[in-house]
This record gives sequence, C-alpha cells and structure tokens, in this order.
Amino acid sequence: MGFVLQQARRLGYELRLIPREHSPDDLETWREAIKPDVCGVLITHVHFNNGRVSPVRPIAELCRAHGVLSVVDIAQSAGIVPIDAHALGVDVMLGSCVKWLCGGPGAGFLWIRESLVATMDPVNVGWFSHESPFEFDIRSYRHAPDARRFWGGTPSLVPYVMAAASLGVLQDIGLERLVSHNRRLTEAMRARLPQEWQDALPEHPIGGTLCLDLGADRAGVQERLVAAGVRSDHRGSVLRMSFHIWNSDEDVDLVARSWPRRASRTVLQPQIQGSP
Repeated sequence: MGFVLQQARRLGYELRLIPREHSPDDLETWREAIKPDVCGVLITHVHFNNGRVSPVRPIAELCRAHGVLSVVDIAQSAGIVPIDAHALGVDVMLGSCVKWLCGGPGAGFLWIRESLVATMDPVNVGWFSHESPFEFDIRSYRHAPDARRFWGGTPSLVPYVMAAASLGVLQDIGLERLVSHNRRLTEAMRARLPQEWQDALPEHPIGGTLCLDLGADRAGVQERLVAAGVRSDHRGSVLRMSFHIWNSDEDVDLVARSWPRRASRTVLQPQIQGSP
C-alpha cells in the first residue's frame, strides 16, 4: 500500500507516515497525525509483522469528525476476524483473497460506503468502468453509476473462480468455527513454547497470526523447523504462525517438539506500519 500511496504524489498529494515509535493502537497517535490538510488515512486492521489489531472504529470516528476519509486494509483480517463495515463506520475497505480467505493471488476486492460512490471520480478506468460498456464511442466516457466505475478493464476470471470456490467452502464452515479453531491452536502453541519464548510473546490483542520476533535466534529456529518438515513464514526476524482450519493439534505438537529448548531470548521491537 505504501507503493500505491506514493503514486498519489503525481496528483498533488503528499504521503505522510506515522513514526514507528508511535503506536497505531493509541488514539492520540491519530489525533496528532490528522491535520487540517489531511485528505484520508490508511488504517491497517491487522499488522502483518506483529499481528497487532488496530482500534478501527474509534479511528474512523476521529476521521469522520475531521472530515477525513478512512480507508481500512483488511488483507490480514478478512476471514479470521469478524468484520462489519457499517459497525466500524469506515468509508473504504480493501483487501485480497490470498491470505485467510485461501483464494490465491489476483482476487482483490474493494468496498466503499454507498453514499460515497457517486462522489468519487476514479482515475484508473477501463471499458468495464463505463456506464454502457458496449457503446464503443471513444469520444464519450461516462462513469458507471454504481460500484462498476471502479472495475477497470477486462478482469482475469481464473483468480475469481478460485476465490469463489474457497469462499464457498469457508462460508459453509462458518467464521465462528474458523475463529474458534484458530484461537484454540494459537493458545495451545503459546502454552507449548518454552517459558523464555512465552515471555517474549506480545501481550497486545492479535488477529489470527502469532508473531514471534526471533532476533538473532532466527536461523537456529528455522533450521530445526525445516528439519522437522515444518514450512515456516518469516518477515525479517519475525516468525509468523497462522493456524487455519486445515491445521490440527498434531501440527502444533510437531512445531512445539521442534522448538529449541534453550534460546538467547534476543527480542527486537517489531516495526509498526501505518500511514495517515
């Protein structure tokens, strides 16, 4: 999203980032960041590198009080954290199906508060954005009156076919069951870790991913997991454990048995990302 927002400079906007030492959980951080010249804020619902959950609703309320658009990235929360756009009071939500929704790459989505749709004038358009796509009059472009104005050109259908299948399966399973299963395995993993590693775990609320900063011990831990046949995911020195409905108690046991008994407990402060 940082790459995308940097391109807005071509339209005369300026990108401002919240300093990493300022917590996105603290509403005061946002009060200081939202100045009179701010057009919109990007709120990360669940941070990818530490699992932290941002207080979206109060941030959105603060944005609304200042006449600022609230845009929420739910790529790391859709499918594992209950989401109600209307209850959160946000203006825009966006994400993809590549994470907890298990839909593979290419199936992105965008939700915009209905009352805002007609007020927005997309720059990136295609023939599917047209009010009448098959009119084929090169001299007459008119935005579609509804969400289709954000569609763009001819979509690649395969990613959406894949995503539709995965969404159907997850819907049949039910979000409540998915969340409950994830929380149970996550807590089981916490309890099975050696005490020195438990002490290093974050205390803040997390989405669905248990993030542990391994610091200088990353190589050793990763080597043991690979040897045990565990595929692990890292962002820098942070190990991310994301237990989905497809995982089992046996998977937790395998990771726990593979974990080093003695560690240096070198813990680094993970980077917190967010941008007004």
